[in-house]
Amino acid sequence: MTNAAFFDTVKDIFKLEEERKLKERKQFNVFEILKLQSNENRTHSAFIAELLNPHGSHLMGNTFLKLFLEVTDLLPWFSLDGVRIKLEKHIGKVNLEEIRGGRVDIFIENGRQTICLENKIYAGQGHYQVERYLKHNEGNNHVLYLTLNEDSEGLKVDDRFDGQWKHISYRNTIIDWLEQCMAVIDQDYYLLKDSIKQYITLIKKLTGTMEDKKSASDLKKLILENIELSRVVSRNYREVLVDIRNQFQQEVYSRLKKEVPKDWKVAIGKKANGPNASIWIKPPNEQAMLWFGIETFSGIGSFKDQFIAGVIDMRRQYGEKFTRAFEKHTLQKKDTWLDYNIIKDHEDKGLNFNDDLFLVRLELDTDYREALTEHILKVFFDYFNRSNKVILELTS
Repeated sequence: MTNAAFFDTVKDIFKLEEERKLKERKQFNVFEILKLQSNENRTHSAFIAELLNPHGSHLMGNTFLKLFLEVTDLLPWFSLDGVRIKLEKHIGKVNLEEIRGGRVDIFIENGRQTICLENKIYAGQGHYQVERYLKHNEGNNHVLYLTLNEDSEGLKVDDRFDGQWKHISYRNTIIDWLEQCMAVIDQDYYLLKDSIKQYITLIKKLTGTMEDKKSASDLKKLILENIELSRVVSRNYREVLVDIRNQFQQEVYSRLKKEVPKDWKVAIGKKANGPNASIWIKPPNEQAMLWFGIETFSGIGSFKDQFIAGVIDMRRQYGEKFTRAFEKHTLQKKDTWLDYNIIKDHEDKGLNFNDDLFLVRLELDTDYREALTEHILKVFFDYFNRSNKVILELTS
């Protein structure tokens, strides 16, 4: 099969998949309508935790929890007696020297044993995050690190914790668990069943998993019959997207370098092939490490998939002074960021550099790309001009 014929066949399979969705009325999804599809806490953690809760509104007792523990191989280790579920559980102040503390997305406990489930849709791992959670209730604790597709890039955990944590995915673990939940729900619980079904549809869309078994089977057959070409496409798919992100980050950097006052320094922080891809704008005394920043050009970072401009206090030295200087203003704070603004595009749509369709438009639509670059620079310089005098005073 020629390359062109291969891609034409893939297009045909996807076209049939979309036609089947329309025929089966699968376009309606309440999570997408409410624009909650990528919100880790308000959507995914909240929905999963409610199903796991033996006292949840599903009225299924610990049935769903037991199934979850089975698919994650935590039965019979974890006792089902006296289980409590808590969202955003604080387990102590973050201490990077002792590698302790943090806020766990979903915390499962039974009075003696604990399970810390860290939920990552588009965000990257925080500093020593898995190891910090592993040190909580050490000896009677297990950590589950949940991502969309079990992409382990950048995930490093000390070997001494082997067997005490597991990397699980929405694509495999969560879909498998939810389908098992669906199988045990009585028909009278149709609202519950339909809610889980819509959530499964959402996850399959986020993970690029085909819903229709025939389409999935046809695609699998096509890949196997053209394994070399499929390998090349798979290997280069990520590189193409990373290249688009890196080029755009470089373009914004080059413009900033020309337009920021000469005594300020512009530097690329992390590149767009990993989490927290950023550009730093540093005052003349850059060693003070109170900088302006723009991130994330990778769609994965401290602000999940959001694109922001703000002021970061790398050494946590200027928080009180900065707050006093802007006492008449409402500041948005997060960790070492003393203030930040979310940047949308010039069409008032969210910027997500982890969205493939957005990256395709960014690459192919020159007018959109130029307008977006100008818009980002305008928003940044409006922010910079309001705050740079304070930064200079604090760091001089």
